Amino acid sequence: MMRFCPACGGRLPQGEGIRFCVHCGQKLAGLMPEEDSFLAAVAEPVDDVALPSVSDQAPLIDAVPQHASARRQVRPRRIVVADKPARPAAPETRRAAPAAGPGTTDEQYSVVLKTIADKERLIGRLSQVLSRGTTATRMAVELVPGVIAYKNSAAEIRPVLDILNGEGLYYTVIQGDFEMKLSLHEQIPDFARLDGALQQLLAQVPSGLWLGETVQFVCAEVLWENDSHVLVVTDQALYMINQPALDQPPAWRIIPFAQLANVALHAEDEELECLFKEYGREECLHIQDQADLTQVYRYLNHVLAK
Repeated sequence: MMRFCPACGGRLPQGEGIRFCVHCGQKLAGLMPEEDSFLAAVAEPVDDVALPSVSDQAPLIDAVPQHASARRQVRPRRIVVADKPARPAAPETRRAAPAAGPGTTDEQYSVVLKTIADKERLIGRLSQVLSRGTTATRMAVELVPGVIAYKNSAAEIRPVLDILNGEGLYYTVIQGDFEMKLSLHEQIPDFARLDGALQQLLAQVPSGLWLGETVQFVCAEVLWENDSHVLVVTDQALYMINQPALDQPPAWRIIPFAQLANVALHAEDEELECLFKEYGREECLHIQDQADLTQVYRYLNHVLAK
């Protein structure tokens, strides 16, 4: 009786009636060697066996004798696996990109600074939040009015605005792309109809002063703080511009609408009184031209009523 399957080498259960290998399924009939040859094979001496000495330090695998001649070849067990139908590939799911909204990373903002108070303090504070060195920040501040932060995200812009608000400075914020340099004909309505001297004065004003704003109209002569000025009215502020001397560049003062609480018209005195949110502060603009006086008053009333 065979103890091992001649085909796969698996151990066979001992007992009568075992006709097939329980491991590989091979039929055992006819695989039993003849008695003489089987006994001869058992009685054959085993040669060329290396018996290495075994020490405590030797790995266990080194202590196993290795036969120099060809070892008994055992056919591997063959396992037939039926092919399973392939699963249909799952359809690729793509999520649509979220629509850009206020404050998302898809939006870019630029900050245009118009006024400066303490220059050195401002440079030091901005250098801590802008993604550039102190020298580059200083150069940007020196060019005011101009862009000090160009196309940054909302998260990058907020610390800059906090500093400017803390310093009490006037600025505008532009979303997305914009034209850095526009001609005066594009920036100021009816520029060609203005007096030649007035055109020359406005041509000396830095173009960055109007960035982020829309000029509504220009009043040629306004008396303010005992000095003659040109009044430029935008959608966000009043600009008082004058030229102290012919050999000096123009100077300007800005009255943002956000600082105003109300306006009062004194037509008999050719005067427009501006009342500020700051307690006790007021400014008076003397405009001799009645059409200009009425236009400025009506426009300010309209803006402040919003």
